[in-house]
Amino acid sequence: MPVYFARPAGVANPPVILVAMEIFGLHEYIRDVTRRLGKLGALAVAPDYYFRKGDLTKVTEMPALFPIVNAKTTPSCFADLDATVAWAKSQGGNTDRLGIMGFCRGGRTVWRYSTHGNLKAGVAFYGSLADPPSEAMPINAIASAKDVKEAGARPLWCEDQGIPVDQVKQIETALRPPTRPPNSRSIRALPTASMPTTGQAIARKRLMTGGAR
Repeated sequence: MPVYFARPAGVANPPVILVAMEIFGLHEYIRDVTRRLGKLGALAVAPDYYFRKGDLTKVTEMPALFPIVNAKTTPSCFADLDATVAWAKSQGGNTDRLGIMGFCRGGRTVWRYSTHGNLKAGVAFYGSLADPPSEAMPINAIASAKDVKEAGARPLWCEDQGIPVDQVKQIETALRPPTRPPNSRSIRALPTASMPTTGQAIARKRLMTGGAR
């Protein structure tokens, strides 16, 4: 299985963080997240667990992606992540300090793997919580919450509180076009053949219709 990984230079036994991609394959954004985690001190690994179906970064149509990723079973995903953890350990990573983060479908993977892997932390970015059950994925994330393995761990549900009014006003101010200095003036574009003045346009129309010039 292909993986993309990054690790800090000169750091022995770094913690391991799995990066679970969305359905679009092991593309540059996921690689960049992996590199940033490596710079922060972790052995970060992004496994391409859809590799058996080809390189999903080459699939340009969403309808073609869904049958591929929806056929990935939970046991198969767990096995691929377990293999990634074992590889990270063989590379000197500290899997006693194991975390996972994921995006979209990878966020769902975070929820599900938290019931299976020996994790210290999991962070799901906009992962689906209540997928309709299917043969490949019969259990959704909400149903998984009670089965998180880490002793004493619990899901942290965060409700969006919105943006404070004062911050909204700051954003509006920042986006508002700057006022024109008092000694400035407007500049009009000069007429061209493709964009004549009103007078030129009227003259052209008279010529075309045989009217007076």
